[in-house]
Amino acid sequence: MEDIIIYGAGGFGREVYVLIKQINKENLKYNVLGFIDDDPNLVGKNVNGIPVLGDISTLIDFNTSVLVAVALIGPFKDDVVNKINQNPRLSFCNLIHPAIYWDDTNSMGIGNILCHGMNLTCNIDIGDFNIFNGKVGIGHDVKIGSYNLFGPNAFIAGEVTIGDFNIFAMNSSVLQQKSIGDKNTINMNSVIIRNIANGGIYFGVPAMKQTF
Repeated sequence: MEDIIIYGAGGFGREVYVLIKQINKENLKYNVLGFIDDDPNLVGKNVNGIPVLGDISTLIDFNTSVLVAVALIGPFKDDVVNKINQNPRLSFCNLIHPAIYWDDTNSMGIGNILCHGMNLTCNIDIGDFNIFNGKVGIGHDVKIGSYNLFGPNAFIAGEVTIGDFNIFAMNSSVLQQKSIGDKNTINMNSVIIRNIANGGIYFGVPAMKQTF
């Protein structure tokens, strides 16, 4: 088994712990050493039966080889990854629910988390540190960058291209052959029917860019 630490002891971090237990039930693969969290009120306590070992400095100073699962939802995740990369003993893995079918025409970088009920087809290219929550659907020939968050039941149709740092909220969807830039938020139940650029907040059916 490989030792692994979960960065983030909040709600999603606890869900990632459940995901690891589901993986281990099918194939005993990971030994969870504990959580890392920057909340001083959690350090030294147990969360769902495993210890919170310390904050980011504890991880940076870790003196043995270990995998890290970054279970963060929100901004600055890339800053955390860059700090973790300061320690050459630390590395990242992809966590994939054991019931997910992964076609050999698909490719994926590092640090991705694929939760239960996700459906992927073929010729999909995924970057790094994306989170795919429960029952996300990804169609054929989709290209996804890095640090994106896909909420439960989000659906991306075929031949869509997605940049970095986007949020696709619960039940949002993108029609086929569309292009999504960087740092957009697609609110829940919204449908993207045209190409969008960078930094927008979209809501509705069809989704319209919000102005404030």
